[in-house]
Amino acid sequence: MNIRVLIFAQDQSMSKVLETRLVKSGFRIIFLDNANQIKKQIHDVKPAVIIADADMPDNQSFKINTRLRASSASANIPFIFLGTDESNLYKGLQMGIDYYIYKPVNMTFLQKKIHTCLAAVKRAGQHPPNINGSLGQKGLNDVTGIIEILCKSGTLILKAVTGRLLGRIFFRQGRIINAECEPLEGEEAFFELMGATSGRYIFQPMKIKTEPIIQTPNVELLLKTALFAEDRVRLEVRLPNMDIGLKIKNQQVASAIERKAGVDNVLSVFWMIDEKKTATEIINCGEMSRLRAASILNDFFSTDTIIVDSAGSDKRIAPGSFSRSYGIETWLLKILNNFHQGSLTGVLEIINRNKYIAVYIDQGEIVHAAHDQTTGKKALFRILAGSGGVPKFHHQSFQVKTSIQKNFDTLLAEAANEIYTLEQLNEDVFNKKFKINPNPSAQAKLMLKAPGLKNIFAILAKHSKLKDIIEAHSMTDLETYKYLLNMVKKGILILAK
Repeated sequence: MNIRVLIFAQDQSMSKVLETRLVKSGFRIIFLDNANQIKKQIHDVKPAVIIADADMPDNQSFKINTRLRASSASANIPFIFLGTDESNLYKGLQMGIDYYIYKPVNMTFLQKKIHTCLAAVKRAGQHPPNINGSLGQKGLNDVTGIIEILCKSGTLILKAVTGRLLGRIFFRQGRIINAECEPLEGEEAFFELMGATSGRYIFQPMKIKTEPIIQTPNVELLLKTALFAEDRVRLEVRLPNMDIGLKIKNQQVASAIERKAGVDNVLSVFWMIDEKKTATEIINCGEMSRLRAASILNDFFSTDTIIVDSAGSDKRIAPGSFSRSYGIETWLLKILNNFHQGSLTGVLEIINRNKYIAVYIDQGEIVHAAHDQTTGKKALFRILAGSGGVPKFHHQSFQVKTSIQKNFDTLLAEAANEIYTLEQLNEDVFNKKFKINPNPSAQAKLMLKAPGLKNIFAILAKHSKLKDIIEAHSMTDLETYKYLLNMVKKGILILAK
C-alpha cells in the first residue's frame, strides 16, 4: 500500500503502538522529530495523513497545524489529533482538524478514520468542491479553508435557515480582506459570523476592488476565533446565570488583556458594567462581536478584575411564575427574547409539562416547534399559551423542515392575540357542533366544489365538535375557529343542534 503517515508525538510507548499496528496494516510510518523542520519534512516525505498528539506541551501540535494550514502545498493534508482534554477537542475542531480521537486510542477506529480521510481527499481531487451548501453539513472553517486553497476571489454570502441575510465575508485570492455583519465590520463581523452553525452559504466569484480592512492572515483569524470560542465556553461554565449583575473589583486591567482585546473594547465593557448591564446584555451589546465580549468578561473574571454583584438583582424570572405578559408566561417570553437578541441557534425544550415540547431557533428566529404530535405555528402558540415547565436549551445545529417563516415580533404579536381571544371563549363554545349545510344557496353550492375544502370536509366526516376539529386541523386554534365561522357565514356549514 505504501501510504505515508507522519506521526508527531513525544510519548514513545504510544508511538510504538501506533507504528506497530499501522505498519502491520500496510502503512509506511515516518516520525517528526523537530517541529521546526515540519515544512521541509512535508516536502521530502509527502505524507498522506498527519497524526499528532494534542497533549504535547506548549501547544506544539496546534502550532504545526496552523503552519501547515497556512500553506497551499500542505493545507489539504488530513490532520488527526489524539488527546485526552475536551478543551483541545473544541480548539482543534475550530482550527479545522479532520478528527479528534480520545486516548487510549482504539486502533481499529483510527485506521477507519485514516481511510475515511484518504477517500475524502481522493473525491476532492476528482470533483472540485462546490462552494455552496449547508452550514449544518460543512462548517465555516472548512468553507474558508477551501476558498483559501483554491485562491478564490469573491463574496461568501451567509443566510439563516429562514433566508435572512446573516452577513458576508470578502476574499481576494483566498485571503479574507473584510466581513460585514450589521452593525459590525472587519474582524468583529468575521468573529460574529464564525458562530453560525446552521443556514446556507453561497460563494459568488468576483473581483474585489476595495482596500482590505482585515490585515490579519486567515490562519491567525481562525486561531483567534477558536480562542475566543474557548473563552466563551469557560464563561458559561463560570456563570451559568448570565443575567446576574456584575461589578468591578479592580480598576487595573492586565496589559495582556488590553493587548488581546483592545483598549477601546476593554473600556466599553467597563462602562457597561458601571451601567449595571448583565453579562447577557454586554455580550449582545452590538459594539463588538459576541465572542470578543464573552472573552473579555472571562479574562476579567480570571484576573479578579470583576466579580458577581451579590447585592444586584437577578433579572431572570423563575420558570413556573404565574406572571404573564401578553398572555405568555414572563419567564418564557424573557428566555425567547434573550435568544432572539443573542441570535442563538439551538433547541429549547420545556420539560415537566407532560408533553414533548421543543422550539427550534436559528440565529435568534423561531423556525419550527413541536407540541406533542402538533408541529409548526400551531404548536408554538400552544406552547406559548401553556403554563409551568422547566426550560432546557441545547446549543446545537439541527436539520428540520422550516415550518415557521414569520419574524420573531410578528409571531409573538399573533400568539398574544390568539391566546387572549381564545381565553375569552367559554367552554360551551368549544363543544358547539358544525356540519355541512344540507340546503346550501346557489352561491354556496359553487363554493362546495372548491378543491381547497377537501381537507375540512374530510375532518367534518370524522368530527363535529369545535374542539375536535381544532385538534385535527393544521391551522392554529384561532385560525381554525375563524375559518369555521367564515364558512358558516357563507352558508357552507351550519351549527348543529
